[in-house]
Amino acid sequence: MKPKNARISRSGLAFAACAAAALVLSCTAKPLPIGFIGPLSGPSSAVGLGGRNGFLLAFGDGPEAAPGKIGRTRLLVEDDENDQGKCLTAVQRLKDEGCRLIVLGSTSQAAQKAIPWALGAGMLVVSPTVSDPTFSGRDDLFFRVNESSDAYGKMLAETIYRRYGILNAGVIGDARNKTYATAVRDAFMEKYAAYGGRTAFNLQFDSAEGIPGEELEQQLAKTGTKTLVAITASAEAVKIAKLLEKDRTGIRLFLPPWPLTLDLIRNGGEAVEGTVAVSIADLEYRSATAKKFYDGYMAEYGEPPSFTAMFGWEGAAILRRALADAKTASAEAVKDRILKTGTFQGIQGNIVFDANGDASRDKFLFEIKKGKFVRVE
Repeated sequence: MKPKNARISRSGLAFAACAAAALVLSCTAKPLPIGFIGPLSGPSSAVGLGGRNGFLLAFGDGPEAAPGKIGRTRLLVEDDENDQGKCLTAVQRLKDEGCRLIVLGSTSQAAQKAIPWALGAGMLVVSPTVSDPTFSGRDDLFFRVNESSDAYGKMLAETIYRRYGILNAGVIGDARNKTYATAVRDAFMEKYAAYGGRTAFNLQFDSAEGIPGEELEQQLAKTGTKTLVAITASAEAVKIAKLLEKDRTGIRLFLPPWPLTLDLIRNGGEAVEGTVAVSIADLEYRSATAKKFYDGYMAEYGEPPSFTAMFGWEGAAILRRALADAKTASAEAVKDRILKTGTFQGIQGNIVFDANGDASRDKFLFEIKKGKFVRVE
């Protein structure tokens, strides 16, 4: 479904939106440019498209519009195709458009050059998806709605060893999102070993060249493990699951949040049944706030939201709330307002920022049962 208020501009896809009538300060004032960047095409597009839709919904005039008197906004959307160079170019293009506030819905790998450049240029960056721990613990203009990726590796280790009593597991990771995959993998292996578990093998690949099916089959046969941690996007997770299903291996997949987009279940079908995943998103939408968001998103886009849609909405809503209370719309003023507020109501619970802009929030465990994410208590 095409987003509302869309137009084409020199800088790529650009979106203009007015807040609800009661929230508009002046329709004659110069609109405030706010940017979104993410992979809207290519293999990682499921990540970016959800984030973009959530971003637009939070700043639009629909049922999920966040409160605040910020006047008119000019929403600028850029496609980075999950590429470092294009992500950097997108940030530079937004700055040329006068944009100083960005919701960055890219992968950790794609954002490696863009974030330092944006911060050096005095731009405030709120990211729903970047979880690279190297950006943590810094007093700067970067705010992360997501948790650090190493937290997911640790939770996977605890889940596999303590909850399921599994003593050995294989790991496969996609180098196309190397910073994320490495952080999750290293945290998993370290924590798993501390518990007493053994990593049977550690296989890394580049999804641009396809999944290493033959090598994976050889490693599984050689080690005899029945557990595989797959640190990949949804498309690769589905291919791996179908390979395992074809070989009738009886191997169970465990996933971090990265592949938990809508196409995982839609394209995975029976092959992904029984898969276990960790997430900070309530994929069952059990709270009143989550249900309201779900209904609003369905009404706007005609499909269920992914976790990146939730985080995109939350990142934009945090910006909108801060803008409503900040003295000016400058990056420093918005940063100060976010830090002073500290705790924001998210879709599935509170988002609590520390003094460095790093978020902490609840984490959940899910299993895919009969084509749905079912929470494991």
